[in-house]
Order: sequence, then structure tokens, then C-alpha cells
Amino acid sequence: MGGVGYAGFGPGPGGPRGPPPMGMGGGYMQEQVTTTQVTIPNELAGTIIGKGGDRINRIRSESGSRIEVGNTYGNDERIITITGTPHQIQSAQYLLQQRF
Repeated sequence: MGGVGYAGFGPGPGGPRGPPPMGMGGGYMQEQVTTTQVTIPNELAGTIIGKGGDRINRIRSESGSRIEVGNTYGNDERIITITGTPHQIQSAQYLLQQRF
């Protein structure tokens, strides 16, 4: 798992990448599912989740990734766990950044 700080969870210049390259056999290469975590200030959790979870559900749907927003457990931060292919994770990170 890779951890990323507050401001460093965007996809960088150019936005999300395109689909995976074609393999030698003519089909798409299988992408490995992985997990990454993003730490956010607790006060941003409501903005990311949205009313009734509408924003986070839209990000899940658009990116195709699994996203979990952790509880605070007495500190000032929350951990967002994103699971999916590298492309799905990058897309989710981009969409999360757009919500600010």
C-alpha cells in the first residue's frame, strides 16, 4: 500500500491515463488490482462524502473503484482507502481532487 499526503493525491499533470495497452495476443492485458490510501483533514470528509453519500457514490461509479472513508478514532484526520486497477485508482484520485 502506498500512502499519500494531503496535497499529493492528485494524478499529476495530464489527468488520468487511457486504457491499458493491447497485449501481444490481441486482447487487453489484465491489470492488477491494488490498494492505496489518502489521508485527509477530518473537516474535508463531509465535502468528499456529500449529502447522503451522493458525491462519494458518484466518484465510485465514475472511477469503477472501491472507496472507503475511515472513521476519525479521536484524531484530526481520516484515511480514504481506494481499491482498483491503477487506472481506476488514478481516476478516483482525480475525481476526489475535483470535489474541493
